[in-house]
Amino acid sequence: MKKYALSLLLLFLLVQNLNALVPESFSKLVKKVEPTVVNISTTQIIKAQRPLPFDFFREFFGEDPFFFNNRPQSFQRQSLGSGVIISDDGYILTNNHVIKDANIIKVKLYGSKEEYDAKVVGKDSKIDIALLKIDTKKSLPYAPLGDSDALEVGDWVIAIGNPFGLSHTVTKGIVSAKGRVIGSGPYDDFIQTDAPINFGNSGGPLFNLNGEIVGINTAIISGGQGIGFAVPINMVKAILPQLKEGRIVRAWLGVRFQPVTKEIMESFGLESTDGALIAEVLKNSPAEKAGLKEGDIIIEVNGKRIEDSNNLPKIIALYQPDQKLDIVYIRDRKKHKVTVTLGKTGETEEISPILEKIGIKVAETKDGVIVEEVLPFSLAQSAGFSQGDYIIKVNNQKIESLESLTKILLSIPSNSAVTIQLKTKGGNKFISFRMP
Repeated sequence: MKKYALSLLLLFLLVQNLNALVPESFSKLVKKVEPTVVNISTTQIIKAQRPLPFDFFREFFGEDPFFFNNRPQSFQRQSLGSGVIISDDGYILTNNHVIKDANIIKVKLYGSKEEYDAKVVGKDSKIDIALLKIDTKKSLPYAPLGDSDALEVGDWVIAIGNPFGLSHTVTKGIVSAKGRVIGSGPYDDFIQTDAPINFGNSGGPLFNLNGEIVGINTAIISGGQGIGFAVPINMVKAILPQLKEGRIVRAWLGVRFQPVTKEIMESFGLESTDGALIAEVLKNSPAEKAGLKEGDIIIEVNGKRIEDSNNLPKIIALYQPDQKLDIVYIRDRKKHKVTVTLGKTGETEEISPILEKIGIKVAETKDGVIVEEVLPFSLAQSAGFSQGDYIIKVNNQKIESLESLTKILLSIPSNSAVTIQLKTKGGNKFISFRMP
């Protein structure tokens, strides 16, 4: 009987302890952070050609616009998303896919019917993050950036957003997993949560119980229940200064790598399958200059253990070009340490006001500066730019980087003639227009 009573007492205490771990209410937290969450609506103007009638009638009527109105037709595509204010002067974080290709971006604040025009300050398509800016005459409420590395599986989190246009919907859950790879890109490092995330939540914040942003909600699994993903805020913090400058330049180590399998572990005489096996060291890369070789196994970068080979590019992405890193690696069953000065990748994303005025979005690649997008009804479209063109010269000055392109364009006075040489799919060509 005593044992039975003791068991009941222990069960009662266990239940009480579990209840103490579950917040009685999230209302205070929600009231604190809800004003920092915004509704984002975008409009994309799509230009299309109206199908032509039969060629037979053209022989009789020529190109009479009454019969053959082949002028470009346009229509609008609208979508909704979420964002979170991170400074009192109007900087807003959201997903890149929320504002991608948008011609018009509007932001609505919590508890307000007024909409503000937003401009894209910077974007990083590789981790699906964009930084917007709105100009208001008042100081705005904002949420502090937390530490996503401090999150533990099982921690409580809440998500706030605008799913299906339902403004400021709050959902709660726990951190289900960390470091998830879902196949969206080389820097996959998602926080998985069971806090319900739906269409329209994209770009909204994931908060911890301190009211700090620990992630930006970005993806769901179609048909999945209680499976949502968020970009860790520490990954965003690492590139935030670059986002504010409108230019993302990635650090580069210069190796191709592969996982360490059990067979490789045995044949190399390793203790575990941790690490990234270098399959190739690229010529003239930072890795080559530091003395790394094929067959080396990188197990640590700046004190961070490489438990999975997929962690290597994510960790490198947290640093900037020209930064020095200490790399620990295994060669011939012995540990070695080397300091590497990182280079920069051949891909750069940049937001430039002068390029926006012209109407093109460009990227810097190893092959040159490429036109990624030509905006509808823009000066660039009228001048003859096309997606996929490489910009070779501007007024006979060679273009070697995004920096040189923007520098040369900014040096040309408004309304002055400019001639640009392009490398197109059909060969080289020149286009001319007057600077805006």
